[in-house]
Amino acid sequence: MARVLVVPGLAVRAYAEPPVQHLRDNGHNATLLKPPAWRGVDHDLERYGRHLAADIDSDGAPVDVLIGLSAGTQAAAVGASSTSLVKRLVLVSPTIDPAYRSMIKQSFVFVRGDPHDKSAFYRHLPDWSRAGIPRIVRGFASAIRLHLEDMLP
Repeated sequence: MARVLVVPGLAVRAYAEPPVQHLRDNGHNATLLKPPAWRGVDHDLERYGRHLAADIDSDGAPVDVLIGLSAGTQAAAVGASSTSLVKRLVLVSPTIDPAYRSMIKQSFVFVRGDPHDKSAFYRHLPDWSRAGIPRIVRGFASAIRLHLEDMLP
């Protein structure tokens, strides 16, 4: 049984619940963490990752797989690089292309959305309401500041 931690994307979580439940149903100790920017959760991805590493170290149990989704990839990368207890890191759909690293360019990418899933925007509204626009904007800005490509070897 593998211990799996999943860091969801910025202010969104519901989309990750079915796959995490599937891992549990197949015998894994899978935990879906609260997303960055929800009320009571740090919106800054670097601090979120450092807190995650501190929690892993405090627990003392190795993490077989740490998975980051979307903007959560950056927080997961910070966490994995800050503790020796993470055995494997999986980054699914990192969000910030270095060629588009600005609020304006990333805003266009965000508004354009996933061309394969036009309903994703509306599905995320309930999760986003748990963060609020100011926290999401601050989290978005932290994603732009945190250079994932410089963090990992």
